[in-house]
Amino acid sequence: MDFQVVAYDFGIKHNILRRLASYGCKITVVPSTWPAADTMKMKPDRVLFSNGPGDPSAVPYAVEISAQLCDGMKFYTFLH
Repeated sequence: MDFQVVAYDFGIKHNILRRLASYGCKITVVPSTWPAADTMKMKPDRVLFSNGPGDPSAVPYAVEISAQLCDGMKFYTFLH
């Protein structure tokens, strides 16, 4: 059974994708503006928001998308 991950690309590091794939994850990378409803239709096991520009004001839509996905979804977070 594949572990499905939808990765929102805010400036994703390709090593993150390689590492997830090495653990058997099937990854679908979507643009940072990808609608939450479309992600929910994909029924992923997890959602990943990649690292990004650093200034949240540059991506105000991310807050709305993440809020819509929070109900019942599990997220990976990478902090550095």
